[in-house]
Amino acid sequence: MSREDFNKNLVCGLANALNDHDLMRARSYLTDDLHFIGVFGPTLEGADVYLDAMGRLGAQQTILKCLAEHDDVACFYELSLPAKPEIRLFGCGWFTIDSDRINSIRVVFDPTPLGKT
Repeated sequence: MSREDFNKNLVCGLANALNDHDLMRARSYLTDDLHFIGVFGPTLEGADVYLDAMGRLGAQQTILKCLAEHDDVACFYELSLPAKPEIRLFGCGWFTIDSDRINSIRVVFDPTPLGKT
């Protein structure tokens, strides 16, 4: 398996674990010092802080496409939130890999379907 394929599998594995609400499995994909930048709220520092936030959010994501180059993975996905599961938000995530784990995540999405611009 190529390095790029391995890295894409890491990101997809994280998405699947979060969708399954399996935070222990999700933790296995992350470095301890994970750095997360999202659209709303503060930057999150640390894998456990990130997983706590994702567990409370409870979002479901469907990955549409992942592209990898060296230790960077970019994914396009649809996101749905428990409060409004009928609404699908288009989003993008940029993941960096270090020592075979996800070390940083930066996400953006289009909030227009939520009535926010």
